[in-house]
Amino acid sequence: MSCAWVLFSLLYVPVGGLQHSKGAESVMAMNATDDAASPIKTPFHQPLHLLKAKFNYFTNESPDIANANRKHSPWEAGGKGMQISAVLLLAAAVTSIGVIAVDIAIRGDRKTRILKAITSLHILWVAILGMSIAVACLSIFRGQGAHYDLLGTAYRPTSGLRYDEGLFTAACVSGLFAVYMIAAAFIVRKLYPSKGYELLNETALQQGQSPPSESFIRFNHARYFLLMGVFLCNATSMTRSTESIVLWDSYATFANSFVLLALVTVSGYYSAFRQSELVTKRLERPMKLAVIYYWNQALTILFCYYVFRPLLAVTYKHNQGYQENVYRYYVPVTTMNLLTFTQTLFGYPILFAWYVQSLVAWLLMAPYWMRLSYPITVSVALACLLPYLPEGVYKDGFSPAVTLELFPFFVIGASMRKHSYERYFDDFAKGTYTRLASIAGICLWASFSAVSPFSFAEWRIFASPGTYKDKAFDNQWWYPIGKVGWILGSTCIIFMVVALMPSQQTYFSKASNNWLVPYLSNVYVFLLLVASGFYGRNLDDPFDPPQLSPGRQCALVF
Repeated sequence: MSCAWVLFSLLYVPVGGLQHSKGAESVMAMNATDDAASPIKTPFHQPLHLLKAKFNYFTNESPDIANANRKHSPWEAGGKGMQISAVLLLAAAVTSIGVIAVDIAIRGDRKTRILKAITSLHILWVAILGMSIAVACLSIFRGQGAHYDLLGTAYRPTSGLRYDEGLFTAACVSGLFAVYMIAAAFIVRKLYPSKGYELLNETALQQGQSPPSESFIRFNHARYFLLMGVFLCNATSMTRSTESIVLWDSYATFANSFVLLALVTVSGYYSAFRQSELVTKRLERPMKLAVIYYWNQALTILFCYYVFRPLLAVTYKHNQGYQENVYRYYVPVTTMNLLTFTQTLFGYPILFAWYVQSLVAWLLMAPYWMRLSYPITVSVALACLLPYLPEGVYKDGFSPAVTLELFPFFVIGASMRKHSYERYFDDFAKGTYTRLASIAGICLWASFSAVSPFSFAEWRIFASPGTYKDKAFDNQWWYPIGKVGWILGSTCIIFMVVALMPSQQTYFSKASNNWLVPYLSNVYVFLLLVASGFYGRNLDDPFDPPQLSPGRQCALVF
């Protein structure tokens, strides 16, 4: 019955997406800056359908920008294919939970198995609670609405707590059910303590023993497959034509909850934090990464100007304006001289090099930050308050804003290593019930993402770095609540993914040791495909070279 309730609650969220409050008819506006012509592609750029909505607004075709957001959501634009996928994923989640129930019913020692199942399902209930909080906050955002003024500037008509009734009710039901299950499990564990999944004693923690090899292997496997997720994100988001498909919007919602965040967590796990490592690993590794960062930044500038731009000029010679916009979408250097090269080299990180810059800062901060009594709590509070800063802070060349917004996940990984929590997690992940609960949680989240009533333009308020003013068009007090919910749910999904990783050494765990090379170099493959006209064409231009559909392009390139 409990499983039926939670599945009904999550399934009700997309169904409630058809019920819109009056304020929801004018929910979403967009940034006044046309990001297609922006010189730098940031990790929090505006989606294509919002750019089209702004164009339609100024041509008086569709002044209601909410329609662009709602119609682009997977629930309304996904079609039968996405709905069938959601049903299949939901069936997989139900089956996983059903297997746990059947195993408890037919095998002996039922009391012990029930206690282990309660412990394993904790991660599922906490994930549901976190995402329910985020959905409830997004329903408030949608209910309040947003408009353009006569100058084309986005504004919110009200700051009152109006909400979309269907979505808010579903989020509250699923959230309250998750709280009930967490509380019930806590009470049962107190009344009937078991020996399963125990944390190490204080003596073992204080001795600082090296973690078991299984933990390293799990994280190595996770890093390899997370890189695959990053590559798939690049394959869909590198051009405007491919990121306009609805499947990309669903994948963005699903992947942004754990792919990059888990990569940050794994980096934190491998960071140096002990005092004995301050001179060696703490300084040596960041210095190497800093050299790699500037080397990659210089290579990208030269490649884009002397290789990428000439190829674009040949491929799109009939449309000089389009080729210039495509070029400036990736790199801001329009004229090459010593001044512009130096300014760009020490300016905002180009494309995906910002992660290396942030990693250097995280490695330098970790030894001091881990001295705090509550490092995770303080980092989460900081990440939730940073988006109140002015927008310019996020776009400076050495801005700490993006780095600190993702810092909580780095601290979580470092805390696992420092306090030997990975031993508890390794024992926890070996359980069959834990794996089944992880499969159920990932399938539930994937099912919801496939038919989500929100487009990623709304999810990005909590999922992507950037100011609340830029993403939500004002600074309201309740935004950090949704951010905390997103962090809580994402953390659980991260550990679900890691729990499913193999604990034995394989080719993939060994190959992940040099992960930074493919992370930085895969960009050049995509740029060459774009420049040759094979990938990411302007779909509205009949003179462009013939290409496959955007979805087939993504699959083939990946």
